[in-house]
Amino acid sequence: MKKIFQIIYFINLIQIFGNTNIIEKDNEIYFSDRIILKFKESSSLYKISNSVIQKFQESELTQTFKLSKGNNSSSKILQNIFTLKFKSPFDINFVLKEISSLPEIEWAEPHYLSKIDFTPNDPSFQTSQHYLNVIKAQEAWDVNTGSEEIIIAIVDTGVDWEHPDLSANIWNNMDEIDNNGIDDDGNGFIDDIHGWDFGGVEGTSDNNPKEDRADHGTLVAGLASAVSNNEIGIASIGFKSKLLAVKTAQDNIRSESGLALVAYGYEGIIYAADNGAKIINCSWGSNNFSNAAQAVIDYAVSKGALVVAAAGNDNNDAGFYPANYNGVLSVAGTDNSDIKASWSNYGTKVDVCAPGVNVYSTWQDDPFYISADGTSLSSPITAGLAALVANQFPTYTPLQIAEQIRVNCDNIDNLNLLYNFQLGAGRINAYKSLTNTNSKSVRISNLNFSEIGDGDGIYESGETINISPTFTNYLTSLVSLNVNLETDNSNIQLLKSGGNIGSIATLQSTQTENDFFSININSVAAENIDINLKLTYTENNYEDFEWITISINPTYEIQTSENLSITFTSNGSIGFDDYPTNLKGNGLRYKDGPNVIFESSLIYGTSSNSIVSSARNSDGDKDLDFSIITPIKVNVNSDISEKEGYAVFNDVVAQPKSLGIETEFYTYSFSEVNSDFMFVRYTLFNKTNEEINNFYIGQYWDFDIDDTSYDDDMIAYDSTNNFGYVFDDNADPVSTHIGLAILSDGRKNFFAMNDKGTNNPTISWDGFTDEEKWTSLTNGIKYSSTGPNDISLVISTGPFNLQPNVKHNFDFLIAAGDDLTKLTQTVISAKQKYGEVLTSIDFTEETVPDKLELFQNYPNPFNPTTIIKYSIPKNEKRETSNIKLMVYDVLGKEIRTLLNQKQNPGNYEINFDASDLSSGIYFYKLTYGNFISTKKMILLR
Repeated sequence: MKKIFQIIYFINLIQIFGNTNIIEKDNEIYFSDRIILKFKESSSLYKISNSVIQKFQESELTQTFKLSKGNNSSSKILQNIFTLKFKSPFDINFVLKEISSLPEIEWAEPHYLSKIDFTPNDPSFQTSQHYLNVIKAQEAWDVNTGSEEIIIAIVDTGVDWEHPDLSANIWNNMDEIDNNGIDDDGNGFIDDIHGWDFGGVEGTSDNNPKEDRADHGTLVAGLASAVSNNEIGIASIGFKSKLLAVKTAQDNIRSESGLALVAYGYEGIIYAADNGAKIINCSWGSNNFSNAAQAVIDYAVSKGALVVAAAGNDNNDAGFYPANYNGVLSVAGTDNSDIKASWSNYGTKVDVCAPGVNVYSTWQDDPFYISADGTSLSSPITAGLAALVANQFPTYTPLQIAEQIRVNCDNIDNLNLLYNFQLGAGRINAYKSLTNTNSKSVRISNLNFSEIGDGDGIYESGETINISPTFTNYLTSLVSLNVNLETDNSNIQLLKSGGNIGSIATLQSTQTENDFFSININSVAAENIDINLKLTYTENNYEDFEWITISINPTYEIQTSENLSITFTSNGSIGFDDYPTNLKGNGLRYKDGPNVIFESSLIYGTSSNSIVSSARNSDGDKDLDFSIITPIKVNVNSDISEKEGYAVFNDVVAQPKSLGIETEFYTYSFSEVNSDFMFVRYTLFNKTNEEINNFYIGQYWDFDIDDTSYDDDMIAYDSTNNFGYVFDDNADPVSTHIGLAILSDGRKNFFAMNDKGTNNPTISWDGFTDEEKWTSLTNGIKYSSTGPNDISLVISTGPFNLQPNVKHNFDFLIAAGDDLTKLTQTVISAKQKYGEVLTSIDFTEETVPDKLELFQNYPNPFNPTTIIKYSIPKNEKRETSNIKLMVYDVLGKEIRTLLNQKQNPGNYEINFDASDLSSGIYFYKLTYGNFISTKKMILLR
């Protein structure tokens, strides 16, 4: 049910002057009426373009980036990227999902807008430009004052190209005849004498790149290359370098606070690269990664342009783009004393710093000069220096220019102890950048990771990760380069830290062996975190560093059998852990086929006012009603199945709808003849002192069986064998069929839905409200079929009364087959298997214990996991002391801390994973106040 979430409009749609629709939500800003997509290389563009347009009536599909003629090699990077504009009632989430799932589409994403990064702080005249002394500008000008042949593009809100301190340095298109209405130079833009305006006032582009109002771009331009030595205004580091004005804002596209937004920044980068810009400055950005934007950066670099970008003003180390894209020189902000500006971003992706506090520059309105703060100002100062370096070293590639600036910075870590190695190489030094002809710089140009573990591509506790970098030398040749990996992160162990890679000539690359670096993830490592690994480069008098980031222990697992692959998460979702992006996980796949689901989630409740779920809601977002206690982990060869997944979560965060339930989540998969199905068990524990009445529990499934058009999917119910199934009505006779069933005892409910709600008017297509979830949970099998259409369903059981301190098992089946006959046989076989390995619904009295006790682990001996149980009696007070559970070897050496926290009275168990330990005898000890209990366990491999 890929619904058109119209309610999003009422909450988040911003209409500026009744013209342009943008959505500003959760630190993201993007157009509500268009997406950007890329066709795969092998696609027939004509054929798929027609099908895309037919799918969304009255839509418009155009090539996103206007490319100049004669750029065949570089243009290949961008030529398959298109923009799809659509009209109401289509919602952007719905469109993204539909388009991205087409087999011809490589990716689809919103058209993001970017914020400018400065804060005006003094509207009066200033006379000091001390920042030029800080970066050694005057000494640099004794070496090089730039060239009119070097063009700096200011991709921004526009530039007042008539400003008296800018006009003499403004680029003039000598191949274009002014105001003749002809594209004389054949670059696709008519009369672009001084640059181009991509946004205009209300969306119509034109040839006047002047700011619509005093916003930002003129301020930026003056810092890059205001006319110097002209007895007026200010000097600039760029001195004689030319300025290409590229206006990428639109006056009626603004944030809620009225700040100008950069809507066409990446189109502007392409224009700048195509029209001879050597340096492209981007004093703006957003927190959103974009495939299209990275392709644009790659294109600009291939055309010989260096992109310089502001690192952002949020005082954090989160991703900020375009600064964090590969190939961009990222610039953080400092004051004139080399202290990090309080607002400047920092982190592993920052390359250099430059002054950005109380910086004086040109302005469009009267007064024509102001002071301001921001990395928006640090970036053009660096861009101006890049222009001088490009002129001083005319054979340098864009990345060589960037590295010449980076490695000649002044290190300022000793002045910023809280940000050591988080401010790049330091603050730029113009003089050193122009005079050091023996600069050295090696960078990682490619990274390969290989996993020694379960082979699922997810880096988890107990696994070893081998890292093989490709190193590229950008500057002076190196004779004997050493590269070493460092980390003080307690979640991993460093097994192999690199070594000597010998000599590397200028612009030469060297591929290292498969395990040049190697790390092991500790068995008790934290979940869902990023590990930063620091590389150090040394060779004679050369010292440098770089960062590698690796994500470990994500809160999802991909469980596989010979024929089935299903992603299970730690919070009850199935398929993906990041709806609606759906990048974390691989969905549900049968026999190496495509993923067939968009979303699947746990839902339970006692009324429409107490629905708890991880499913989508009426806003089009995901309900976040479950809090993870134990992240999911799939173990091999359990007592029940070949592979068993286990996680624990509760609904404490679902206030005020929380029912006080803790859920143990089990998944079971099998091999050989039983490899076409999996079992899912939810063991619900009512941890309140009250009975929970009228309780229903179910799974919500949104299927996408057909890999070309989801309008052909079908739902049906087999009342004889009690299972529902979905399939593609327009496929060959042999096609994937997915079956779902309730295995545990209790009334069966099955509710089929399509995206128009035509067969069940209580379920609408504009989201999934709690009222609709309750209806679908409790309506029996009244709506058992639908389609052909875009379909979804809820399979559930209830009602039940959940007693306090009682565990209650609810079991579900997921099955697959090549056709209905084979699926039916699989379901029958699965139910037989279920009767052999799992009991039906059972109630387990979970009484509060009357004594403090540590139990013998089970199994024992074990390999490599075992369960350790203990109990805390009711008369014990939680606030008295922590419960501590430790593991020791036979010599009494502490091996592992399994627990050190306060807990309520109750029965507890901990899964101990000894994957990283050798065979032998170990002891585990429970300490609680004066109570101490120790037991022996044996690990046999």
